[in-house]
Amino acid sequence: MPFKSFFKLGLFLLSVVSSFAFAADQAPFPAQILMNVYQMPAPMKADDQFYLVYEIYLSNLMKSPATITAFSIDGDNKTDLFTLKDLDTAIKSQDEKNETNKLSFQPGETKKIFVWIPFTNQSEIPMFLAHHLTIDSSFKNKRSLFQLGSFNLAVENSAPVIISPPLRGKNWLAGNAPSNTSDHRRTGLILNGRPYYAQRYAIDFVQMGEDGASYTGDVHKNASYHCYNQDVLSVGDGIVVQTQDGIPENVPNSDKFAVDLNQKTLPGNYIIIDLGSGKYAGYAHLIPGSLKVKIGDRVARNQVIAKLGNSGNSSEPHLHFQVTNTSSFLESDGVPYGFDHFTAHPSQLITDANGSMKITVNNEPFKEYTNQLVLENTLMNFE
Repeated sequence: MPFKSFFKLGLFLLSVVSSFAFAADQAPFPAQILMNVYQMPAPMKADDQFYLVYEIYLSNLMKSPATITAFSIDGDNKTDLFTLKDLDTAIKSQDEKNETNKLSFQPGETKKIFVWIPFTNQSEIPMFLAHHLTIDSSFKNKRSLFQLGSFNLAVENSAPVIISPPLRGKNWLAGNAPSNTSDHRRTGLILNGRPYYAQRYAIDFVQMGEDGASYTGDVHKNASYHCYNQDVLSVGDGIVVQTQDGIPENVPNSDKFAVDLNQKTLPGNYIIIDLGSGKYAGYAHLIPGSLKVKIGDRVARNQVIAKLGNSGNSSEPHLHFQVTNTSSFLESDGVPYGFDHFTAHPSQLITDANGSMKITVNNEPFKEYTNQLVLENTLMNFE
C-alpha cells in the first residue's frame, strides 16, 4: 500500500509456556514465555528461490526481565535454518524507538519476530519447523537460564495461486514487494484481538520512465505520473465480492491526504475479487468513479476492472496489489501467489529531491520468469 504503507479465517495459534529451568540455579517453575504463531507458513517462490515467511509473537509473562541467549529454528531435514544471528535483525519490540537491546524484554512485553527463511530448491523445504529458545532471567533474585521445549509448527503444503499480471506494459517497479524489511512485510494490524498481515506478500506497482523517474512534469499533479489512469486488470476468473468508490484523490507528494485516514479510507477506492479456493485478489488506490465492476459481477482474466489512481493512504499514484485468505482488505492474511509470465530486472530505488521514486539499473538483460513472485524493487515487464 504505501507508497507510505497501510495496513477470517480459523485462528491458528500455538503457545509455549513449558519446559525446564536449568543453569546456575534451577528454578522450581517453568519459564512463563508465551509463543504464538497466527498464520502457518506456506512456500513462496521468488527470483527462482523459495522462502518461508511468517511471524512469531513472543511474550514475557514472568515478573522479571528476560534476555534471549539462544534461538534457532530447525527443519525435519536441516538444522539451524534460522539462528540467533538472524534474530537480531528480525526482531521488533513494542517500543520500536528503543531498540538498544532487542534481545531483552520486560515483564509483560511482547516481541515480534519476522521470520524469513530462504531455500535454494523446493525439495529443501521441511514439513515442520522446530523452534528452540533459551532465556536468561531470574527467580527470587537468583539468575537462571530457562530452556523452552521444542515449539513445533507445520508447514502448509499448498501451492501458490498462479495469476496473470494486474497491469500491462513495461518498467513496473515492484515497490515494497516481498523482503524481510519492506514496509508491507513489517506492517501488521490488530483487529478483534488478533494480528493480521494482509500485506505480507503485497506489491506497490509504480511505472518508471526511461530516465528512471516515476513522473514527468509537475510532481504535484497525478497526471504527471507514468502509471496514472492506466488500466487495472483482473488477475483471474472470479467474482467481485467487495468494492469501495468515492474516495477523492490525493495531491502527490504534498504530505497531506484528501481525507482523514481511518480503517475505511486506508485503501482508498478498491476492488476485491474471489479467485476461488479461499484466495482473494485486492486492488487499492483506484481513481474514484473508474470502477467498472460491482459486487456480484463475474469477471474474466485480463478484463479491465478500474483505473490506477492515488486515493487513500498513498503518496503518489500506484497500484497496491495483494492476495489474501479472506475478502477483507485489512482483516486477512497475505498468502503466496505467482505471476504466470513476466520478465524482470533487479534495480536500486532512490528518492529524488521532490520525494518521488527514481531507480537505477545495470546493463544486464531482462530475465524471463514463470509462476512466481519477485523480490523488493524488482523492475518488471508485462507483455
